Amino acid sequence: MGLGGQIRHLVALMLLGIALGAMVGCGGNDEDDASAAAEEALTSTDPSSCTDLLTENYRQQIQLSSGEFAINACEQELYLTAADSAEVTRVEVDGDTAIVDVAHTGASLDGQVITYEMVKEDGEWKLNELIGIADFDKAAFARALDALLKEGKNVNSPGAECFNNQLKSLSGEELEDLYTSGDLRKYGKLYAACQ
Repeated sequence: MGLGGQIRHLVALMLLGIALGAMVGCGGNDEDDASAAAEEALTSTDPSSCTDLLTENYRQQIQLSSGEFAINACEQELYLTAADSAEVTRVEVDGDTAIVDVAHTGASLDGQVITYEMVKEDGEWKLNELIGIADFDKAAFARALDALLKEGKNVNSPGAECFNNQLKSLSGEELEDLYTSGDLRKYGKLYAACQ
C-alpha cells in the first residue's frame, strides 16, 4: 500500500474510532441526562419546571387534573412538594424512555424510593409517570405527612389532618395503587371518610 493509501486507511480508522466513541458516549450521556433531569424535576421550586421538566401525563397523574389547572396547581404546590434532595439509585434507558428509582429526602416522599418513567421530548428528558414505590418506609412517610401538615397549616382545608391520617393508615401497596392511579375518585373515597 502506498503512502496515499496508508493515509486514507489511517483517516478511515480515526473516523471509525470517533464514530464508535460517540455511540458509546451517547448511552452514558442518556443515563446521566435522564438522572439529572429526574433529580432536577423533583427538587426544583422554579415554576417553569412544571412545564419544562414534567409531561402533561405526569401533571395529570399527580395533580389529578389537566391543562392550565394542572400547571397552576403544580406551580402553587412546589414549596410543599419539591424534595430537599433526590438521588437516582438506578437508571435503565431504552431509546427515548428511561426508568429511574429515586431516593427522596424531604417533602411528602421523604425516606421513600420511588420509581418513575422518563421520556425524551424534543431531546430533553422529562418525568412522565410515577410507576411505583421501590422501597417504602412507613414511619418516614408518616413523619413527612405530619411535617407537611404543620408547614401548610395556613392553607390546609378542613379535614386535612383526617385525610393525612387516612393516608398514613395505608399499606405500601395501597399507597402505590393510589399514587399511580391518577384517579380523583380514589382520593375522594379517602377524604369522604373525614366528612
